Amino acid sequence: MGDTQIVAPGGASEEPRGNISYAELQRHTNRSSLWVLIGGTVYDVTLHIRGIFEPTTITGGDTPDTAHPYFKVGGTVSTVDWSQWGIEVSEPEQTYWLNHYPSVGHTIYKEDFEETIAVAAGATVIIRVADGNDRQIDNGKIAPDRQQILPGVVDHPLAGQMLRIDLVRVKTK
Repeated sequence: MGDTQIVAPGGASEEPRGNISYAELQRHTNRSSLWVLIGGTVYDVTLHIRGIFEPTTITGGDTPDTAHPYFKVGGTVSTVDWSQWGIEVSEPEQTYWLNHYPSVGHTIYKEDFEETIAVAAGATVIIRVADGNDRQIDNGKIAPDRQQILPGVVDHPLAGQMLRIDLVRVKTK
């Protein structure tokens, strides 16, 4: 990575981080500053994103990869009563949505994909999940779309929903 470093934000452990995992995030739980980049201006940051999510619908924005239509750049949440999972970057300012679907319903989807996002040196990155009605479609219940696992992350179904993001690569834009 040359002179690029990945370091914990102020107030957090100073141990370098290459991945982060959050299971069963609650309503309006935010994790700030996944990492901070030093030694350049804007970076292409490739992430391996794995999750078990309920759907939400995002109006507007772009779908940069038709193979992953649930990943949306920009736009606005149009179904506020359904969990919205996203990554917010302060510079260049952008929201990346992880669970966009054309319609909502009581279904859980498992996703496993890589995407590249733009992050400037010193930017704050927030992993956010919000749910307007504080009711989560529960992966722990018995149903045809439930009881899913993320191989290599969890070996048994967990209640709620989950997200794991691994840092794959960072390169100067």
